[in-house]
Amino acid sequence: MAIIAVTKETRANETRVAATPETVKKLTAAGFSVVVQAGAGIAAAYPDADYAAAGATLVGGAAEAIKDADVLFKVRAPEAAEIAALKSGAIVAAALNPHQDKDTLNALAKAGPAPSPWSSSRASRGPRSWTCCPRRQISPAIAP
Repeated sequence: MAIIAVTKETRANETRVAATPETVKKLTAAGFSVVVQAGAGIAAAYPDADYAAAGATLVGGAAEAIKDADVLFKVRAPEAAEIAALKSGAIVAAALNPHQDKDTLNALAKAGPAPSPWSSSRASRGPRSWTCCPRRQISPAIAP
């Protein structure tokens, strides 16, 4: 069974979380095991109890959530400690900006995790945003 980790966002003023309890419910129904760092959803108004009710396993820290994960869900790029905790071959699903997160991308390349496929898009107005390019099927390496 593939393990998906969701950790707390640590950047200033970041109130989003990479997975809601509803997302966790769908992932666990699909056969994934989801590990959520305690407090990951608090800034987004999702209490730990909601994640537990949805089927997630709650753990105390980011490193504990990440250590066995096949996939790391993040809103923003992972921090250095999170990268260090990833196992080789893990997939990072996050908004990675190659212009602003160059050091993070280099650290990911050296550590061995595979960044998820993202692309750059620019709306007619507004800042550059990074959006996921959905795959038609999940890699057999991370299938539930």
